[in-house]
Amino acid sequence: MNQSWQPSHAEDSAPTGHSLEVTTIADSETTMRLSRVQALARWRSPSLWGGLALIPLILLSRRFLEFFVSAGKPGWSPATLPLFYLFILAIAIVVCALLTAVAMVRRNPAIAAYTAPGTSISVIFHRDALELALTTGTTTIPYNGIKDLARIGGGIFLRERGTRGIVLPRELFPDAAFEAMGRRQGGRSAPLPNLSKEMRAVLIAGAVLILGVGIVAAITISRDSAPNISLSSAPKGCDMVPAGTVAAYLPGTACNAYDRDASNRYLRWSGSTGLLSTVEATVTVEAGESGAKDCFTTGRQEMVTAAPTYANQSQQEISRLGDNGPAVDQGWLITGVFGKNGGYPRADIVVRQANACVRITASGFGDSRARDSGPATANDAAMSFTREILTSLSR
Repeated sequence: MNQSWQPSHAEDSAPTGHSLEVTTIADSETTMRLSRVQALARWRSPSLWGGLALIPLILLSRRFLEFFVSAGKPGWSPATLPLFYLFILAIAIVVCALLTAVAMVRRNPAIAAYTAPGTSISVIFHRDALELALTTGTTTIPYNGIKDLARIGGGIFLRERGTRGIVLPRELFPDAAFEAMGRRQGGRSAPLPNLSKEMRAVLIAGAVLILGVGIVAAITISRDSAPNISLSSAPKGCDMVPAGTVAAYLPGTACNAYDRDASNRYLRWSGSTGLLSTVEATVTVEAGESGAKDCFTTGRQEMVTAAPTYANQSQQEISRLGDNGPAVDQGWLITGVFGKNGGYPRADIVVRQANACVRITASGFGDSRARDSGPATANDAAMSFTREILTSLSR
């Protein structure tokens, strides 16, 4: 257990008229012992804890923004934010503990510089300051300038204001030294364990395992707890796309719609006049983003595979449905004339928004007029129908 000594008032300690000098000789274990003390002493730093507390805020800044942007949408609640914060904070602490474990089994070069075996280390306790004599130099530290003084295992951690601190052998600070400094000596503390190689391996392996499980769990929770879109709250059947939008692209249309299962809906509009003949839509809403991402990946791969069957075509990744349309998380579009011999205009699009995946194919007639201007119309129709469906899902 780490124990601190707090400064007492001058009248609480008897004045000392003489200096007290204490000297110790470093041995072969001193460097490693003090290296372990230094590694643990970092946990006393307020800046360390402040940094750990700040890490989740930085990583969650995008999620905070998503919350304000998505406020009011189905399935989105701020209740998950504190849980995310605590979970990421726990991972950050595990990472820091892992780094501490590694530091505890390594020689600290800065400490080794003044603790070589046979090296003399001395402290002279004067009335108002202590004089520290190391092989690296001599330093005078006023007692009122000491910010932190803690006994950690077999060492002493001493930090002067404005410095990162130094670790010294416990032998340099006998009871009389604390009396000279006007500080109270805390209770006794047990020495740090001298870890065996097996215990070091177990410690490091355990920290790595905890870190790995934590990272995987955090990614899974983050991926599957984004704002949820519900298919059950969307308009039924063909009402997912307003009649006005349908009529603009498919005059004299008929529509068929059915639910393949609770999370998948299929819709097909057929027109008898105009440039387009059919628009087909498959709407899939998964429980989390991972399933919607898989749906998008599958749809995109099918489109890329079908690309060679177009007489001419263009493919592109899209992040927005039209120049002024809404943004999507993922999107892929292929437009052109489908089929090598004559063919017909066609636009194929797949997009993902949160946990929803929408795949739409707009096809035209095979006459020459449709082949000339049909691809652009099919493109506009695919974009419009996709926008309308995503809007209906978000209501």
